[in-house]
Amino acid sequence: MFKEKYGQQGTKDFRRLERLHQKRARLRNHLRFCLRCRDENITPTSLQLKTPIRTKTAQNIMERAQRALLKERIRNVATKQKQVDNELERRHLDLKRNYKLDKQMEELIKGHMMEKQEKEFIKVKERHIKKLNRLINKKKREEIQDNSTPNSWHNLIGLVANSTYFTYDDTIYKQLEGFAMGNPLSATLCEFFMEDLEQKAIATAPPNYKIKLWKCYVDDILEIIPKGQTGTLTQHLNNIDDTGSIKFTYETETEGSIAFMDMKITRQTDGTLNINTYRKPTHTDQYLLWTSEHPTIHKMSVIRTLYHRANMVTEERDRKQEDKHIQHALKTCRYPTWTINKGKQQTTTERKKQPKQRTRNPERQEPKPVITLPYIRGITEKIRATMKKHNINTPTKPYTTVRNRLVHPKDKIPAGLRCGVIYEIPCKICNKTYIGETGRQLNTRTIEHRKECEKEASRKHTRAAKEEAESTIKKSAVTDHCLRENHVMDWDNTRIINTEQQKYKRWIKEAIEIRRRGCGTMNRDDGVYSLDRAWDCIIEEGRAGGGGWRCPLLPADGRRGRWCAAVGVGLGRPADAGGA
Repeated sequence: MFKEKYGQQGTKDFRRLERLHQKRARLRNHLRFCLRCRDENITPTSLQLKTPIRTKTAQNIMERAQRALLKERIRNVATKQKQVDNELERRHLDLKRNYKLDKQMEELIKGHMMEKQEKEFIKVKERHIKKLNRLINKKKREEIQDNSTPNSWHNLIGLVANSTYFTYDDTIYKQLEGFAMGNPLSATLCEFFMEDLEQKAIATAPPNYKIKLWKCYVDDILEIIPKGQTGTLTQHLNNIDDTGSIKFTYETETEGSIAFMDMKITRQTDGTLNINTYRKPTHTDQYLLWTSEHPTIHKMSVIRTLYHRANMVTEERDRKQEDKHIQHALKTCRYPTWTINKGKQQTTTERKKQPKQRTRNPERQEPKPVITLPYIRGITEKIRATMKKHNINTPTKPYTTVRNRLVHPKDKIPAGLRCGVIYEIPCKICNKTYIGETGRQLNTRTIEHRKECEKEASRKHTRAAKEEAESTIKKSAVTDHCLRENHVMDWDNTRIINTEQQKYKRWIKEAIEIRRRGCGTMNRDDGVYSLDRAWDCIIEEGRAGGGGWRCPLLPADGRRGRWCAAVGVGLGRPADAGGA
C-alpha cells in the first residue's frame, strides 16, 4: 500500500521512521528503569561488580563504582534519546515537505509533536522536582546509605506542609488553606508554586499582550506591556489559578513614574529612564537610634546600608540630593558626624574594590569557633577583645528589646508541658532540692523520677537487703535521697528555674544552678558540664548578696544567670555523661 502510494523511496522513509519510533520507545523505557534504580538506590544486574574481598572498605568502593557506572549509563541513554528525537523531528519535516501525507501519517506526526509540547509543558515541573530534591535530599549517596526513596521524601513534605495545627485561647485549630507562616518549608514551596503559575501565565498569554519586560521579586512584578492591556492581562493572571486563592492587582504609572521596590522609575521626554530612591509617603526616616542599647557595628551597618542603596539605585545627577537626605535623617537619629563620614567612606572603598574570584583552597583552615554574646555596653566590648586574641568570633545580639518585653502573641504553655528546661524538685522533709535538666516535657521527666522512687519504696526488704540497697547507687539522685534518708519529695511544687532549647547551653545553666546552691542540693555531682572554677567568685558574690544570683560585673537583673551561661561557653568542659 505504501509502495503504491508513496513509491519505493517513500516506503523506505516510512519504515525508517517506524524504526526510529521503536528505538525511541526502547531508550525511554531503559532511561526510566535506570532513573528508578538510581532513586531507589538499586544497582542493575548488568552493572553489578564482584570482588573476592569482603571488607567494609572494599564493599563501599564497589558501591561507589556501581553508582558511577549507573550515572554514566543514564547520561549515555539520555544523550542517545535526544539524538533520536532530533532525528525524528528532522525526518518528520522531510516527509511533510516531500510527500502528501494521508490521515494516518498525519496522526503519527501529530502524536509526536503533541508529545514534544507535553515535554515542554512539564519541563518546569521537572525542574521544580529536581530543585526540591536538591534542597531536601541534602545527603551524599557516597557517604550515607538508607532505604529512602523520592516518594518517601515527597510524603514527608506533605506531612510537614499539612501539619498546621496551632492553639489559641485553649482551643486547637488547623489551617486548611495555604502554607503555615513560620514554617521553614513554606517559602520554598510557595516559590515553586508561583514560578509555575508565572510560567503558565506567560506561556498562555494572548499574542496581542506582547509582554516586553517581566521582573518579579516575591510579590512585586514590574511589567512593560502595550497601553490599555493592563486590566485584560490582570484578568488573565487571575484566571490561571484554579482555586482562586491567588489574586493579582495592578498599579499603573502616574505622571510617567512608577515605584518598584526601593526604586522610583521615571520616563523622561527623550525616552530614557531615570531611577531614583523611592520612599513611601508615610516614611518617617526613623532608623536605629545612636543612643540605643545596640553594638556600634550594628549602627554603622545602618549608615552603610543607606549609602549602599544610594550608590546602587540613584542616578549620578541625583546623588548629592540623596546624600543630603541621608545625612539629615541620620543626624535626626543622633548619629555623630564622624560615623556618617566613616560609613560613607567604607561604602565608597568597597565599591572600588574588584570582586574576588572564588577558588577552591585544598588547605582551607578550620572555621573559627563562634560564641554569640548579648550586648551589654562596656562589658561585651571587653569580652570581644579578649576572645579576638584567641581567634574566636563573637557576634552580638540585643539583650533586652521592647519586643521581648511587650509582645507575647502566643498562649503561655503550662509548666508541665514545656520542653528544654532546668527544673528544681524540693524535699518535703528537709531543705534540700534536686536540680536537673531535660529536653523533653517537664511532666515526662518528673513522672520518671516519681515512678522510680515509688518502685523502690514498694519493695519489702529485710535488714540485710535494705542495707545492701542503701549502699547501691541508684540511677537518679532523687531515688538515692528518698531511699537512704526515708524522705518524700514534694512533687507538686516542682518548678522551672530556667529555659534553654540548646542542649549544650542547658548543661551550662544546670551546672551554674547546682554550683550556686552548694550543699543545699541532693545532686551527686555538678551536672553533665564541668563548670570552670573561675566562676566561683561571681557565684559566691551573688550568693552572699542574698536572694537571686547577681553578677557583680553587670547591673542588677534577675536574668544575669542567662548571660553568664551564654558567656561561659568554652570556659569549661563537658564531664563524663551520666547526669546528676
